[in-house]
Amino acid sequence: MKPGFPNHHLRIIHQHVDDDGVRWYRIFDTSLRERYSDYKWRQADELESKSGLEKRPNPGDVEAILRRAAACRYILYSLLARTDCESLQRWIHTGKENDRWSPQFWGGIGGLGLAILLW
Repeated sequence: MKPGFPNHHLRIIHQHVDDDGVRWYRIFDTSLRERYSDYKWRQADELESKSGLEKRPNPGDVEAILRRAAACRYILYSLLARTDCESLQRWIHTGKENDRWSPQFWGGIGGLGLAILLW
């Protein structure tokens, strides 16, 4: 997870070290800036310096996680359709439809509603 407002969720899919000794991660990313989900290569040192591990998968779940990530390529980013980075990554991690929602988004909506009520 890359901290920010909102936090950005992505998934490391593969690791690679090139001939110059530079470490790379192939990530699965869903970003508003790119508008859709897909694989990208990022330098490991740069990613690690700005991100943190949220949850490591169980080893027995890795193959299913990789299949779900591959099935989510080119999905347009949408908070309302629950295809934002956090919602998709939660679903990719567990495969459970009930996990496909963004606590950040709904917490923000709830906070806004509460602020309006108290105003």
